[in-house]
Amino acid sequence: MHNKYSINIFWSEEDDCYVATIPDFPYLSAFGDTQEEAVADAQKVIQMAIESLQRDGIPLPEPKYHKTQEYSGQVRLRMPKSLHNELVLSAENEGVSLNTYMVSLLSKNNIATVIQKDIQQQFNNLIEHQDQHFSVLRRNIKKRPHGSENIDSDISWIDESLKEKHQIIVH
Repeated sequence: MHNKYSINIFWSEEDDCYVATIPDFPYLSAFGDTQEEAVADAQKVIQMAIESLQRDGIPLPEPKYHKTQEYSGQVRLRMPKSLHNELVLSAENEGVSLNTYMVSLLSKNNIATVIQKDIQQQFNNLIEHQDQHFSVLRRNIKKRPHGSENIDSDISWIDESLKEKHQIIVH
């Protein structure tokens, strides 16, 4: 099974296994006792997601994380001595090397950032959608027949107008 999506893998002390994440599908992950098992499971998860999206007529995400350059996987990092000390103590407390601990922190933060951006986009879309509905409601209130004394009939009229407008938007 071959696809064009990248897979990140790291050891999780919390789950006591390897975790594979797919950056282009931020809510998908897979697990395995070995790195190979986690990657194989991730490839199955990606394939199921692709099939589901295609079946529902939803466009596939464009791969954002493709190799354009080969990286060594090493970074020299300067930090305050106090932070270095805290990280070493935390790594020792978790029973892992400092490197493993820092990679885990960076991976979790990166995933959180991707999810946060996705949530913000969904929230913005929701607000825009609600603004459209309120705009329709305001127009319908302005169009309502004058002299209507019964608030229940006004509300029913607005509800019917919104249903009609919703059908126009949906269809």
